[in-house]
Amino acid sequence: MYFSFGKLGNPAEVDLDNGYQLQMLILSVLELFLLLVLYFSTLLLADAPHLLPRLQTYCMGAAYGTAKSGVGVASMGVMRPELVMKSIVPVVMAGVLGIYGLIIAVIISTGINPKTKSYYLFDGYAHLSSGLACGLAGLSAGMAIGIVGDAGVRANAQQPKLFVGMILILIFAEALALYGLIVGIILSSRAGQSRAE
Repeated sequence: MYFSFGKLGNPAEVDLDNGYQLQMLILSVLELFLLLVLYFSTLLLADAPHLLPRLQTYCMGAAYGTAKSGVGVASMGVMRPELVMKSIVPVVMAGVLGIYGLIIAVIISTGINPKTKSYYLFDGYAHLSSGLACGLAGLSAGMAIGIVGDAGVRANAQQPKLFVGMILILIFAEALALYGLIVGIILSSRAGQSRAE
């Protein structure tokens, strides 16, 4: 690794041994991000451990999308290091999926009162279906974002005009998770209706 400085002392050229250090830096940051997401998700749900599988399904989609997109960004950074920051968009979009899981987990946990000993079967099925709808939609959206992000950033390195198309496809993949969140909110709002009848 070497640095050559211009006349004013500003770095004019940085060689990163064919991008290996850049690749390792990006993968290390992604790994740290995923560990922090899993750590804080378990901390937030310590009082409601039954909600952890629902959030972890979302986090699995977010983790897969982040890892797959990150590999594409790292390999693209070898060819075109100046496009690395622009190509982080799929990684960010995959990371947002975990937040959707957190939202539905909080909504479900507010519908459960641990002080009352009665928990109706209808409420349990409503909460289960809500978590499954959100979790599976988040998992599939994360996989779609990962695959599109990996191929998209590599294609963007060769043809920069493909960036807008990649972003549009990523938005449509993210919409799958939003649809799952909306369905989950509707299903969890039906949970208290068995008590009213």
